[in-house]
Amino acid sequence: MSSVLQVQNELIARDREMDSIKRKDLERCRKEMEGARTRYFNVDSSNIHVARRLEEDWNDKIRIYEDRFEIYEKEHQKNLETVDERTAAQIMAIADNFKMLWENPQVTNEERKRMLRLLVETVIITQLDEHIHLVVRFKAGATKEFDIQKGKKSYETWRTPPEALEIIQSSLAEFMPNSEIARKLNDKGFKSGRNMNFTTARVQYIIAHHKFKTVKERYIEAGYTPQSDIIETFGLDRRQLLKLRKNGIIKDYKLVGSNQYMYKIEDFNNL
Repeated sequence: MSSVLQVQNELIARDREMDSIKRKDLERCRKEMEGARTRYFNVDSSNIHVARRLEEDWNDKIRIYEDRFEIYEKEHQKNLETVDERTAAQIMAIADNFKMLWENPQVTNEERKRMLRLLVETVIITQLDEHIHLVVRFKAGATKEFDIQKGKKSYETWRTPPEALEIIQSSLAEFMPNSEIARKLNDKGFKSGRNMNFTTARVQYIIAHHKFKTVKERYIEAGYTPQSDIIETFGLDRRQLLKLRKNGIIKDYKLVGSNQYMYKIEDFNNL
C-alpha cells in the first residue's frame, strides 16, 4: 500500500481521465432518458398497460440521470487534494491488516464503508439490459471490472398469489364475469401483488397478462355469437334485441360484461 503515497501527484491526471469517463456515462444516461421519453409519447394511448410500463421506465431513467448528474456536479466542483499524512497513515494501517479487519465480527458495516472510502478512488456503474457493469479504480492505481446481476424493477416483484390465479382460472371455466371473480377473491381475503383489493379492471389485466381464455372466448368456443355480429348480420339494433329478450322470443343468451350479450345464431334464423 506504500505505492499510494508515491502516486499523489498522479491523482489529478487520473481525476481528469475519470471526469471524461463520467461525462460520457452521463451523456449515455441522458440519451437513455430521452429514448424512454420518446417511446412513452409514441405509444398508443389506448394501450394503458404498455403505456404505464413505459412511463415507469421513463421515470426510472429520469431518476438515474438526475442522481448521476447531481453526483457528477458535486465531484466536478471539488479539486482533488493530495493525501495528507493522517489519511496516509490510516490507509497504510488498513492495507496491512485489511483481510483481518474486514472479517472481524466487531467491525461494523459503517466502519467497512469507511475502509472502502479510504481505498477506493472511483466506482463507475453502467446499467445494461441484463446486468450491471462496474469499473472500480483503487487509490493505489489498480482498476478492476465486474459484472453483477441486475435487480428487478419494483413492478416486476408484484406477483398475484398462485392460489388467486387458480381461482380466476376455475371461475373462468364456469363462465363467471370478471366483476364476480373480483368479488369472490375479495370475499376469500386475497390481495393483489401490490396488496390491494381486486377490481374488475385488475382481474381483466391479470387474465390478459397470463393469457387466460376470457369468458367471451369460452362462449364463442361453446357456439355463441357476440351481439355486435348479430346486429351486423341481421340488421337489428340494441333496442330490438332488448325487446326480443324481454318478450322471451330469444331465450338462450349470455351476459359476459356490461351490456355485452352473446347469442345462439340459429335462434335468429327462425325469426
